[in-house]
Amino acid sequence: HTGQWTTNPISSAQFVTDCDWYELTAPARGSYAFRFGPGSDNAGTLGEPGVDGVLNMDVNTLWPHKQQLMIGMPPETHPVHKQVSYTIRGDGKTLADGQSGMWILGQADINVSVDGIKTLELQTQCGGRPTLFWANGVIVTRDGKEIPMSQLPLTFNNTRKPAESGKDYQGGPIKIQGIAYPKAIPAQPENHKQPSIVHVDLSAIQAVQFKCVLGSDYPMGDETQRRKTVAQRQVGKEARFLTVIEPFESQRVVVRAQAITPDKLRVELTDGRVQQIEIHNLQGDGHNITATITETRDGKQLRSETTEKK
Repeated sequence: HTGQWTTNPISSAQFVTDCDWYELTAPARGSYAFRFGPGSDNAGTLGEPGVDGVLNMDVNTLWPHKQQLMIGMPPETHPVHKQVSYTIRGDGKTLADGQSGMWILGQADINVSVDGIKTLELQTQCGGRPTLFWANGVIVTRDGKEIPMSQLPLTFNNTRKPAESGKDYQGGPIKIQGIAYPKAIPAQPENHKQPSIVHVDLSAIQAVQFKCVLGSDYPMGDETQRRKTVAQRQVGKEARFLTVIEPFESQRVVVRAQAITPDKLRVELTDGRVQQIEIHNLQGDGHNITATITETRDGKQLRSETTEKK
């Protein structure tokens, strides 16, 4: 699992988060469902409403035989972006401060010395929808132990708390840049005109260092119906991919799909038909590419079609 598809700052793939990676042997099938109408949650997709019901989608990845497959969360148009300012104080002295635009990305990584500090003060100022959390906060002690901030005495001032500890403000998992933080501490101001302040009591431990992530939860709430991006990766000087995608409402008709070569695949259907699809001249300038489909049943040819050259 990785928090992002890539950390390349000039690639749009950086905005695909919460990525699960799989090593597979083809053929592999992933099954997905798109819901429309009552009970659906398509907020943020900008998609046109479809006929009420469920559209199922099978994605059969056939080539290469050895596959690296990624399933991640693409960005949607949920208005959760915000400008955040923060200050870390120890016994009244400013240890760190900064500002960051936070949406899907934009977390602030905190790492400050708290040697001799008895009270730590974490202050945030922002508006917008409630998504802000202190995550993965730990206090490093003089003997090298790391104590989670959630296990220390905490007091809150003007801090909006989720209904359930360990959940975001809409009851879903807390994720910052695609990483789950089930023990995150709320940081969203209750009144956005005033800062949220979290006091951490360090008096009972010999603290020397404080490390934490300040970030915005995304997506908010239940993730069950959020869209997913599916990607294959191949490393080398040349990459060839074959994928069969089958949309259907209730019953799939593809029993099995398999790549014979990088240019030829075989698809078995539920009614006994077998389709063999072959792509010609895929390498080159692209002017002579053609495809042939031959359909058989019980070894007898039913039909054959070839695309015209242009």
